Amino acid sequence: MPSNGFILETVQGQQNALESLLRSSEEVRKALDLFENESEVCATDLSEYSDSNATETIKRLWDQVQGQRIGTSKHLVPLKTIFRSLEETADIFEVKESKESSGLIHLKWSFLSQVAINVYAQLLEKLVTVTLPLSKDIMYWEECQSSRLYTSNYLLQTGPSRVYQVIRQLYSSAEQNPNVRLSLFPSWVKALPTRNTGVLQLANREIAHKMTRLKIIRKYNAACLGLMTERGLDLKSPYQDIGMMEKKLSHFLKLVKALLKQASCFDFDTEVPDINEVIFSVDDQALELVDAHHSICEILHLLTAFEDRNHQAVIVYGRPNLITRYWLPVTIGYTVLNVTASTLFAHKVSIELWIRESQATARDFLFDWVFVPMKRIWDTIRHKEQRLTIMGPESLNSDFESLERMVLTFAKKHSQLDEFQFNELAQRVRDGDLSVVLRKYEEEIQNPFKSAIFGDLVQALLIQVQKTKVDVELAMSALDKLLRSNELNFGFIAVIPSLLIVYGVFRSIRNSWRGREGLTMSKTHQQIRDILRDVERILNNHTGPELALNFQAQGLLLCELQLLRVYADRIPKKNRLRLKFLSDVRELESTKFSVRQRLNTMNRMYRTYKFLKPQM
Repeated sequence: MPSNGFILETVQGQQNALESLLRSSEEVRKALDLFENESEVCATDLSEYSDSNATETIKRLWDQVQGQRIGTSKHLVPLKTIFRSLEETADIFEVKESKESSGLIHLKWSFLSQVAINVYAQLLEKLVTVTLPLSKDIMYWEECQSSRLYTSNYLLQTGPSRVYQVIRQLYSSAEQNPNVRLSLFPSWVKALPTRNTGVLQLANREIAHKMTRLKIIRKYNAACLGLMTERGLDLKSPYQDIGMMEKKLSHFLKLVKALLKQASCFDFDTEVPDINEVIFSVDDQALELVDAHHSICEILHLLTAFEDRNHQAVIVYGRPNLITRYWLPVTIGYTVLNVTASTLFAHKVSIELWIRESQATARDFLFDWVFVPMKRIWDTIRHKEQRLTIMGPESLNSDFESLERMVLTFAKKHSQLDEFQFNELAQRVRDGDLSVVLRKYEEEIQNPFKSAIFGDLVQALLIQVQKTKVDVELAMSALDKLLRSNELNFGFIAVIPSLLIVYGVFRSIRNSWRGREGLTMSKTHQQIRDILRDVERILNNHTGPELALNFQAQGLLLCELQLLRVYADRIPKKNRLRLKFLSDVRELESTKFSVRQRLNTMNRMYRTYKFLKPQM
């Protein structure tokens, strides 16, 4: 997991300052040249390195210095690596300083400074790591104390462990009639007046005691963090030389050692010790190299003990673990899930059939009502095929020519026509004029039976039937033209409902997904606003000098801003929004800014970033 951004920036700044200091030291450069360009270094320069192992010592130290550097990775140097590096160089620091050259001594101090930077980073990270979770535990106890329902829920969650403790005490207690009700609670609750006190009141006492202890631990750890931030290791001062670095490193090691000893000794059930006593107990006398080396080793052991002690305090005073908090919902959920799984298994065949039918329905719908109509529309646009036709193009012509021949034959049979009259009659038939047939039909209809047998009534009727057929085909031809001219429209009308259904389904899925992302982003923005509210409260509650916060307030501020950095990773990078936001966070973290300047930075953030304005 990537480390705290504030800590990484601090460490990298200290490393850069140390590197600049080493480059400016002539003795260190001369010592490094001894093993880098040994053949080119003159005898005069080598005279002070009379020890035959000097070159190997310098090389080992320089390799250790490089190995302790934090590169471009987002991780601090682990404690195990620091331990191993100190163990590997322990023999080097056993040599007395009077027997060594100044360049080698300075290189040793450089190594210890590099190790101290990593120890400083680990200390800051441990302080942040042990302080941040306490806020959630305190909020949990405040919620449990806010109502009788939550208090009862807490008793129900911890019921199995309490019953186990009661049974254990009943078997191990020497009392004849132990108080079972009081045995459900820790010993410090029973030490309070418990006469006429119910179980819920005792639970509230337990909750209040744990919450108070956590607040004390949180304040102390925050004060330690603030102290290390303001009075910790600082190699970035101008006009600094190796001698000044030795004094600052010695003071830092003494300060950290005294702080961790105090943090590891005080009782959580008593008042918090005054952290200013640590500052007054540290003198400015420089340490010997071997003493500095031993101090760092001792600090690493104290740091591990400090982390374990805080972890144990969280177990005692923190909220119950996951198993304790969720054993009842998990039990109920398992029971419900078991019944549901049995029911589903009993209807396995029906469910599988329903799933197959649903898949087939969805597949057939997409193919028959979306893909096929769209393909037909494409074919229509490309003029590949005319589908919306009622009759063939030659059907009307053949029927019309047949009607014309039938009328002309009928006219030749009953009248003598020259060529001109014959052509004129053909033209009138094409125009739909059947007066020649109709006049004869009118005569024949007067004696229908006779005309049907001996006359032309049947022929006239058949000609009219053919005329009716031609008229129907003319109407159908007009309808064909109408359909062909609107074939693309009909294709779109047929496919639009299916497309709307598909669009609606996909839009619902997309809105559901985006809604989830939007809800997550909205929750992130609300959490950022809540953190900035807590930061503003810390700054407004400051009662000391205007230029600086006290150690406790500075530590609490850094913890809140660490959470702000975590949520800042979710801010979009577009328009350098995240970089601008992190730049403002650095101003809030910096101890060089006064309280008023930090409040001005917060006001600028509220004006600049739209997501900090609550949505109405």
